[in-house]
Amino acid sequence: MRLELPHDSWAELREPDEIPRKAARQFRKVLYRLAAPARDLDPDLDAEAQALAVGQAMLSSDDGMDGVEELAEAMLLAAVSEWSYGAVCQAVLDDMPDKAVDMIYGACQAGGYIEKLMPDFGGSADEDSPTKPS
Repeated sequence: MRLELPHDSWAELREPDEIPRKAARQFRKVLYRLAAPARDLDPDLDAEAQALAVGQAMLSSDDGMDGVEELAEAMLLAAVSEWSYGAVCQAVLDDMPDKAVDMIYGACQAGGYIEKLMPDFGGSADEDSPTKPS
């Protein structure tokens, strides 16, 4: 999908299911680091309370908001296959206008990229899988 950006710039976004594994792993690496303070949560919390506790732990970690921004940038670098700014890399992203970055980030949020990049630790429906539901 081609996204038109300000000043005749553009970004080409991959389909969420076409994100390279290496890029997805980089996103999850940042996510795991940020979520580490939440690893000792009470397992009896309901899903909403767990999500709130994880979010609070992430924001109160040493990385705090910098880590959240790093996570967003990892998503952008995973989603973009090419753009008019040059190589798709952190150095180029750091020099891009905020408005363009915000537009790409918004398209990623709306396009399901976050959900695609999140790990799935659920059981498999495959009868031969060791993680099949019991």
